[in-house]
Amino acid sequence: MANRFPLARPLLLASLLATAASLAQAQAEVYKSRDAQGNVIFSDKSSGSAEAVKLPPTNTIPEVAAPQGQAPSAAPVGAAGGYTLAIVSPVDGQTVFSATATLDVGVSVAPALQPGHSLRLLLDGAPAGIPQLGSITLEGLSQGTHTLELQVLDANGELVQSSGTVSVHLQRPGRPHRPG
Repeated sequence: MANRFPLARPLLLASLLATAASLAQAQAEVYKSRDAQGNVIFSDKSSGSAEAVKLPPTNTIPEVAAPQGQAPSAAPVGAAGGYTLAIVSPVDGQTVFSATATLDVGVSVAPALQPGHSLRLLLDGAPAGIPQLGSITLEGLSQGTHTLELQVLDANGELVQSSGTVSVHLQRPGRPHRPG
């Protein structure tokens, strides 16, 4: 069977050699000199008055592991509810970037709520809404640190159980945070 691309191998080899040559050139010496007007000139070619410049190592940033999810909290407050409650997203300590000042909060409740029981989400200690289908979107948030808490209430609005709090940091791209 004839080779359909007879020049493929030589082109690949030439490409690899060119890449290796450009990498070697990128790590070549850098020279500093001055022209007749006293302007500093940097070049990869040495001239009579040029001196070699020792470049510092390239800056690198170590990889940072993503925060691990928080284990569901089942710490009852008030009457024993027997629920496993959790704020599954965002996780405790997470920084969320939102250009629209919104935050999507995912919640988990097991087993299903008993008749007469309902969910409530607190934002910074104040009621923020009732999660539907395991999530709620909070709107109009200010930039900074906020606390979230999921609660189960009985038919009279009394607290049955709480998830405990989760802290989240909201950042708006292009707007530096100014603690206030």
